Amino acid sequence: MVEQSNDFALVIGVNDYPAYGVGGNDLEGAIDDAREFAAWLTDQDTGGGLPQSHCELVLSTPSPLRPEQGQVDDALDRLWQAADDVAQPRRFYFYFSGHGHAEQIDDVSLCMANWSFRRRQAALSSSEYRRLIHHCLRFQEVVVFLDCCRLREYAAAGRGSELNCPRHDATAGGSRHFIAYATEFQQAAFEGRTGERVRGHLTAALLEAVRGAAPLHPDGGVTAAELKAYLERRVPEMADRNGQRQQVEVVSSLPTEPPARFGARLPGVQPAATANCRIRFSARRRGPIRLEAPTLQVLREGAVDTAPWALRLGIGYHRLADLATGEEHFFVQRALDGVNDVHF
Repeated sequence: MVEQSNDFALVIGVNDYPAYGVGGNDLEGAIDDAREFAAWLTDQDTGGGLPQSHCELVLSTPSPLRPEQGQVDDALDRLWQAADDVAQPRRFYFYFSGHGHAEQIDDVSLCMANWSFRRRQAALSSSEYRRLIHHCLRFQEVVVFLDCCRLREYAAAGRGSELNCPRHDATAGGSRHFIAYATEFQQAAFEGRTGERVRGHLTAALLEAVRGAAPLHPDGGVTAAELKAYLERRVPEMADRNGQRQQVEVVSSLPTEPPARFGARLPGVQPAATANCRIRFSARRRGPIRLEAPTLQVLREGAVDTAPWALRLGIGYHRLADLATGEEHFFVQRALDGVNDVHF
């Protein structure tokens, strides 16, 4: 087990855009992408190792329509207060999946659910939020993943946070950064179908990389340099497979010696692939089926004909739900070793 108790994360996923254009312009994969990235961040086995309380997950809902900027600032405020209790905060992750615009090359307007062609500033300024985190929150590293477009939209600049500090921290300016834009300036980012799911290409490639597809460091994890190289190669491949064009842009000042690393997976060791739970569905089950962790994070969702599901689960109560019938089943994963056979 690898715990990064000095790391924190704000993860935002927005599918719901009812006023974005005529008839709205909802996305399909942003919420699930955010959930999956948060699950990797809090994976104590080979993932980011964050305590659950250090990861704030902000997801859109259609009714009430959210998030607006206030919900994001509330989540950031909770993280700020928690980080104040840590002697040496190490890394802050900022992740966004949704619609985005860019008037400036170093700033992306991250659209909230209430964005419309009249509410053109219902968006977060990525550069202003990054400045706040760099100057006020004392982190050594700030890591940003923006899985959204960077198309130009005039008079639609995002806004900075309502949060601020009366003076910059004494260490301000000394923090390093890693910023991964899903696409180049003034270009679109896309979703594509990967297996059972629609996913953003940046997030799909990112999770592939940290789960072992990118070269692994001997001490575990993927270095910043290897992650950058993998994203630059893999995202265009994914886009091309879907008949799209997309090239990431990654800017990094993270140290190379010793190298900054993401995750804790070791070369030749794939413990997350060692199933400790096998789930089967009865013949009357209709589906799709959703599996939720004790933290209510969605671990998997799929059709009944994809069973049996061989999974590696953490200890605790889990929930299975048949989304067609509303039936649910709770079971307890009691051990990390052995195989727990579950029937639903």
